[in-house]
Amino acid sequence: MTQAVRVPPLTNSKKNLQRRRWVAGALVLALTLLALAMPPAYNWDMLPYVALSLPSGDDQARHKELWRLVELDVPESKQALLRGQIAEGNSDARQADTLAYRRETASNAQAFTEQLPFYAVKPMYPMAIAGLTGLVDGALGANTLSPISASITISKFAWVAFGVSFFTLLCMRLGQATAAVAALAIMTLPAVHTLSSYSTPDALSATLIMLAFVLALRDPSRTWTVGALGVALLGVAARPDNLMLLGLLLVWFHYNGRVRLVTAVLVGLIGFAWYVLIAKISGNYGWSVLMHHSFIDYAEYPSKLTPTLSSDTLVALYLSKLGSSMLFFQCVGVCVLCVLLRWYRRGARDQLLQALLVMLGFMLAHWLVFPDQKDRLLVAPYLFVLASLLFVIADLWADTVSPALQARGLFKRRGEVS
Repeated sequence: MTQAVRVPPLTNSKKNLQRRRWVAGALVLALTLLALAMPPAYNWDMLPYVALSLPSGDDQARHKELWRLVELDVPESKQALLRGQIAEGNSDARQADTLAYRRETASNAQAFTEQLPFYAVKPMYPMAIAGLTGLVDGALGANTLSPISASITISKFAWVAFGVSFFTLLCMRLGQATAAVAALAIMTLPAVHTLSSYSTPDALSATLIMLAFVLALRDPSRTWTVGALGVALLGVAARPDNLMLLGLLLVWFHYNGRVRLVTAVLVGLIGFAWYVLIAKISGNYGWSVLMHHSFIDYAEYPSKLTPTLSSDTLVALYLSKLGSSMLFFQCVGVCVLCVLLRWYRRGARDQLLQALLVMLGFMLAHWLVFPDQKDRLLVAPYLFVLASLLFVIADLWADTVSPALQARGLFKRRGEVS
């Protein structure tokens, strides 16, 4: 007779570990399903990023190959819009001012090629497209994965990674189950969820920004500090404006004694040299051309532009963007409120307060450098501020509820983000 094997009961630590794995796994699965459920936007910016991922060579041949891929992978109604033609049933007036620009870049290889420097300054994304396409084609055969499909896939994976990073941040103060529910609910907000549909480096950049702050707050030791700075340096290749974040992180870390002044200056110079190298290789046109092209008039041939932005023009430009930047200024207001509450309750040495000041400086500098109304560029700062607000509320609640409620695991004890 076979004797049954007795399985020893799980200890509390093993049960907790198993529970954490189940929660994390369920969150990743839910985020993946949400990303897959969001249909691709097939936005115009997809075109230059995909073109940059193609083998370099004759501009005419690359332009022809790009539109061949578009005809294969993009729905006809979306193709019409990419080509500067309003598809039947499309009454979106917001596209009207770009139609001539889209028609010229679709029909003229030189006009399209002159747009590429605006996008080549973010080399991580087209390199990721080329890498994923080559990897899949090498494993499964040529032409298995289109670069257009690869651009969408990378954005969706980056969005899932962004959600996991945000969840990790929330776990620093909230219980894991509570953090998972909160993260999932916030990631389904339209302004956040649609990030997974764009063929742009925005989801990738948001992930790196959030991860840098998670590492910075996780532990002040050298290992975590180096990790945060390494991620911030990598973020410069995702979006060049992330150089401002790197500089602010260095100021914060030096203020706290986490890096010496010499080290901070050296890393800052490396970051600046990294930015200059990317700008040089990409053929970057400069800030004044970018501002003119983005906010004054779309230029089919930006190499011929010699814009002179007067102070009156800039003032008028920034004033015109105030109305479309309400979400930005609301987030800035919430950030200031969180800073004041953390300072009142924890003092100036509070790590979260200092991180909020860094994020506040980054948001303001970003808007001053590029007052774009596209809030998807600042999704990571917005969610960091929202998480900080949840931390402040958690502290206030934990001070007023009974110890029994804390013992049930709804909130962790205070002091874990300090």
